[in-house]
Amino acid sequence: MIAAPSAFARLIATVGTQERRDPPNFELFDRISAEIGDEILGPPGTLPFGATKT
Repeated sequence: MIAAPSAFARLIATVGTQERRDPPNFELFDRISAEIGDEILGPPGTLPFGATKT
């Protein structure tokens, strides 16, 4: 994973401070990730969204 240090800290501070018993808030994670310019990729071996094989 590559992220700008201050942006990654914002992501963790916002998303990582939930109560442990609460389910993860993936909508919040996706929104903050998009705001800071991070791209979420799938499992290893999958192509990024919009990529085409040649």
